[in-house]
Amino acid sequence: MPPKKAANKRVLPPWEDLWAAWSALSEEEKKAAGSDAGIDAKLEGLDVATMPSRHEPESESTQMLIPKSKASLKDRADLNIKLDIYKDLVNLFAESQDAKEDRFEKLLKELKGVGMRAFDIGKRFERANEGKEAANKKYKDGNWFGAMYTYAIAWGCLVPFYPGALPESDQLRKDIEKLELALFSNISAMAVSGADDKTIKTPKPINKAKLLHIGLRASVYCLSHANETTLGIVTKSCRRAQDLSAKLTSAHKIKPAPAASLALWKAQEDALAGLAAAKTYAEQPADKKLLTKSQKAGEADWRVLQGFEVYSK
Repeated sequence: MPPKKAANKRVLPPWEDLWAAWSALSEEEKKAAGSDAGIDAKLEGLDVATMPSRHEPESESTQMLIPKSKASLKDRADLNIKLDIYKDLVNLFAESQDAKEDRFEKLLKELKGVGMRAFDIGKRFERANEGKEAANKKYKDGNWFGAMYTYAIAWGCLVPFYPGALPESDQLRKDIEKLELALFSNISAMAVSGADDKTIKTPKPINKAKLLHIGLRASVYCLSHANETTLGIVTKSCRRAQDLSAKLTSAHKIKPAPAASLALWKAQEDALAGLAAAKTYAEQPADKKLLTKSQKAGEADWRVLQGFEVYSK
C-alpha cells in the first residue's frame, strides 16, 4: 500500500513575529519608503529584522508563512498605511458617537489578546468576509457611515496576518489581497456617499474633512495595488481620488493632492475607459498600465497616504 502524501498545511510563525511586522516606521524609514531607492530595502539593524526563522517546511506540500524577519520595508510601509486608515476611521466613528475612549487602542488591545490566537488565518478570512456582507447590508439600508465603519472592522479581523506573510503560491494570499482591496474600495465609496450628506444624525458632528481624507487614502491605497485587482476597482479609485481631493479643497480649503498624482489618476481613468470592469489590471498591455510607470507620481502619492495632520498642512 503506497504511503499517504502529507496533507497541505500552513506552519505559522510565532505570534510576536507577525505583530512585529506592524511596528511603526521611524522617520528615517518613512523617508526611505517614500523614495524609489528605499522602498524595497530590507530591514537592517533592528531587532525585528534579526529574529531567526524558527520554522522550516516539513515537506514539499507544506505551505509556510514567511517569517516576519523577511518583511521588507515596502511590506511594513504597506501595513502602516492600512493600520493608520483603520485607526483614523474607527476613531472618527467613535468621536461621532461622543465616545470618551480611544476606540482604536481598545480594539488593538483586543486583537493582541491571548484569546485571539485561537483564530487561525482561515477563520479570520471567513469573519472578514462576513463583516463585508454585514457592511453591504448596512449600506443598502441607507446607513453609509455604519457601513464604512463595519468595512474597517471587517478588515481588522485579518490582523496581524497580511498577504505578504504568505507564499505567493498560496491561494489564500490572493484571496486576502482581493478581499482587502474590496474593503478599502468600499471605504472610499462610503466617503464619497457621505461627503454631501447633511441628513445623517450622530451625537457629535462628523469631521467631514477627516472623512474625505480617509476615503482619499483608501482610494490611493487601492491604486498602489492595482496589479492585484480589477479594472473596475482601479477606475473607480481613480475617479474617487480625484473627487475626494477636489471636495477637500472646495469644502474645506485644504490644498489638493499633488499635481502629478491628479494628472496620473485622470490619465489612468481615461486609458481604461470602455474596458470590461471584471478584467484584471495585471493582464492589460503596458500602454494601459500607467500607474506602474510614474515614480514621480508614486512619491507624490506617498504624501497623500500620510495622516490628516500631515496632509492638511
